[in-house]
Amino acid sequence: MTEERAESRTGTKTGVRLRKLLTGQKRYPVVFAGLILLYLILLFVVSCIPNEWLSGNYEESMKEFTKGMYWSVDDSLVGTQMDGGTDQLILSNCVTDESHSAFYNMLDVKDYARYWHGYLVPVRPLLCLMTYKHIKYISMILCFVLLCLVYEKVGKAINRGVGMALIVSLCMGNIIVIPLSFQYMSMYYITTVAVLLYCLAAKRGRPDAGLFFLAVGSVTNFIDFLTSPLNSLGMLLVVAYLLYVKQAPEERGLKRILFLLKNSVAWVCGYGFTWLAKWCIASVFLRRNVILDALDTILFRTAGNEEYPTDRLGTIRVNLGYMLPKGAVAVLGALVICWAAVLLFAWVRDRRRQGTRKCLEENEKGAGREDAASKRIPRRYPPETGRELWRREDKNTIVESLPVLLVAAYPFIWYLVLSNHSQIHSYFTYRTLETSVFAVLSFMAVCARKRKGAALAA
Repeated sequence: MTEERAESRTGTKTGVRLRKLLTGQKRYPVVFAGLILLYLILLFVVSCIPNEWLSGNYEESMKEFTKGMYWSVDDSLVGTQMDGGTDQLILSNCVTDESHSAFYNMLDVKDYARYWHGYLVPVRPLLCLMTYKHIKYISMILCFVLLCLVYEKVGKAINRGVGMALIVSLCMGNIIVIPLSFQYMSMYYITTVAVLLYCLAAKRGRPDAGLFFLAVGSVTNFIDFLTSPLNSLGMLLVVAYLLYVKQAPEERGLKRILFLLKNSVAWVCGYGFTWLAKWCIASVFLRRNVILDALDTILFRTAGNEEYPTDRLGTIRVNLGYMLPKGAVAVLGALVICWAAVLLFAWVRDRRRQGTRKCLEENEKGAGREDAASKRIPRRYPPETGRELWRREDKNTIVESLPVLLVAAYPFIWYLVLSNHSQIHSYFTYRTLETSVFAVLSFMAVCARKRKGAALAA
């Protein structure tokens, strides 16, 4: 009995210690360290797979690139260009150097040690079972299933207008080519799955947004090859903010701006420290200066060189050109005008209806309920003045939604910082602008919908 009580007390103390670690600010480094350990374990496991298990499918898959590396699905749409060079690199990295250990291979990845190469976790086992062509076919089905699920969950959690805004923004990034490339599909899956999980967590209560963004930033760096990583921050942040306003209407003003900033910093920390962790781990175990190699690459990606001079404003123009080809600007302008007209009509209609109800209440007060039924009720209330039309509820709805537009500026900040990379690889970095499109369309959707009670209520 004494031994059992001692073991029980020991177990209780351990549980208390774990709860202390997972509460307060301590949980952030604990979760981050847990993610790094998980990445190392996953990469080590897939690196232990023998090359002969996937050699047949690998050789068959490499034949897919004989028709070219950078072909377009539709030559008339510049944004449909494929990145076959990176896909070929991903496939070639699946074949390890058997003269080295699995641990060495998972850190080195053929002298490309500055990246985590987390894509190997799903791709290498899949290549044992099927070819590149079959993986793309499965990805095509999964891509559109996720699109439907995202629309449903976001529509229920916030409103269907925001769900439609998310679909439109993803489609503007030429979603038809996403399932056809390893390079493109990674960020699509990370972003959509993150949005789905956040909506599910919000359904059970207010989630720990900071911890969630830290984890998403970390996973993004683990898997992505620097395509459009900002989407996993921006698009998720718009959804998280609108849910925050809905779940905590009493928190206003500066607290809402701090919500955006805090979660943005959490994502940046998760993304940046995960990258730094890989450089440090690789430098220690590979016995070479991976940190210096990474810093040289960062300097090139931000400042350029003589062969690739940096034009920061030109980078923004090029990416906008991919996102908005000729004719698209006119179409979007027409849509904005239609949105403004619908919004104005909705405001006027709501005010008229409220005026009619006010007349009915006045008639009931003046003549009694029975007499009011026989009296002629005016169909319209006298025209409102501009001040009456611009009601407090309308102002609140717009003011509450305005911080969303701050997120629309994130891609442009990204282009100004990583200008060289976004200029050279603009044929896929333009998809970062999906965040801007989603932020603007979500603002329009929240403002234009019919309000029932409190602003932003579903």
